[in-house]
Amino acid sequence: MLKLYQAAKTAEQNGAYPQATQSYERILALRPDLAEAHANLGNLYYIQSKYDQAERAFRTALKLKPQLAGPQFFLGVLSFRSRDWTAAINHLNKAAELNPTNPLIQLQLGYTYYAKGDFANAVNNLEKVVRVDERNEDAWYHLSKLHGQLSRRYFDELQLTAADSFYTHLARAHFYEGQASWQEAALEYEKADKSKPTPELKTKLHYLAARAEGKQADWKPTTEALDGSTQFLHQPPDIGKVLSEFWRLRQGLKEVEPLKASPEQLYKLAENHQLLSYMAALWVYGTNSDSYRAHQLKGQSLEAAGRNEEAIAEYRAALAKKPDLQTVHFAIGNILWRSGQLEEALPELKAELEISPNDPQAHYELGDILLIQGNLDAAIGHYLSCLRFAPETSEAHLALDRIYTSKGQTAEAMQHLRKAAAIAPNDPTPHYRLWLLYRKQGNTAEAAKSRKKFEELKKSAKPSTEGAP
Repeated sequence: MLKLYQAAKTAEQNGAYPQATQSYERILALRPDLAEAHANLGNLYYIQSKYDQAERAFRTALKLKPQLAGPQFFLGVLSFRSRDWTAAINHLNKAAELNPTNPLIQLQLGYTYYAKGDFANAVNNLEKVVRVDERNEDAWYHLSKLHGQLSRRYFDELQLTAADSFYTHLARAHFYEGQASWQEAALEYEKADKSKPTPELKTKLHYLAARAEGKQADWKPTTEALDGSTQFLHQPPDIGKVLSEFWRLRQGLKEVEPLKASPEQLYKLAENHQLLSYMAALWVYGTNSDSYRAHQLKGQSLEAAGRNEEAIAEYRAALAKKPDLQTVHFAIGNILWRSGQLEEALPELKAELEISPNDPQAHYELGDILLIQGNLDAAIGHYLSCLRFAPETSEAHLALDRIYTSKGQTAEAMQHLRKAAAIAPNDPTPHYRLWLLYRKQGNTAEAAKSRKKFEELKKSAKPSTEGAP
């Protein structure tokens, strides 16, 4: 038994995973009650991408010894991989209880809460990581993204509930100023100044007028309340002060239910989260400007500014540093797909699915390209995969309707149209297509119902009034 164990560990250390696996399997044939051996075997299966076998081994280990943190962690990772966020959080929290000092568990918990849309909990977990490992660029990268999401959430509520308030115009002005859209920023500052005039706002308007004319001008911050997320825009802090500024801003920042917050509260939360997002990104850039996360952030910033070729170059630089980096091939493919460069987008989306086989949007866009190319059966497969991992994607149901209708498979087409209508009850498109199919079948009663619903929804549809940021 000892020789088998030593052989297994030696093979594992040398990267000979199949041989190590065989040794553990022989150990467990002799001693099936060894929980740690099942856990080690699960690790080896996981490394070799044998995920079903890994899951069985981890579950067996936990039945024998529930206090093992490792199997709980890996079951959390496997649940995350299959997009079962609830199960992943359950396993990872158990792992954290068993091993509270392990930053890797907190990191994975942060990723999982982020994926689930629970941004506040994700922030809490990732902050635990950076408090013990202040150079963890993965945690800082995700903190930047998370604070950006929280900022957007509060700003959207501010626009929705107080579209013409002083604070909304001020927040919009900051957004435009950050984009160097001087004229748009000036218009919003003017509206804010009319609502609540201040000398600082008039000075800002003079500054923006100069910039709009292409002149060089300097700006010195006035007050945090007025400058908000732009207070470091023109004079970023030295890298040595970034962390202290981040924690200063973070201290005392308490989340509130957006629906219960005043415009001033929503403004302050949106602006402070935007600043925290900026500080986290600045720390990533400042600690290693050539890291894969720094290149990824630069790519995202360039893409948001519409500089797609430069964005793609940064994304490729990130992949050169870390070829298995998730979402980056998709980011490149998405840019190419949106610009109609379908042949170029195809290999990028396929590469993303090699890394992240359960990515629903990659499946959807790949299905879209294959549909355009006339490869209908392959397109169906990707649309169905999209729906398996993201069942609420109404666009995939509508695409499947088009394919099945072209194939004369009316029952399948109608099934997807009904699902699309249930997912997006205010969208008239599914009802229009159902009307056409029922009419083609000669089912005048159902055709009339679908036409009536379509016309009601089309009549009640309102143009979007969403603001800039």
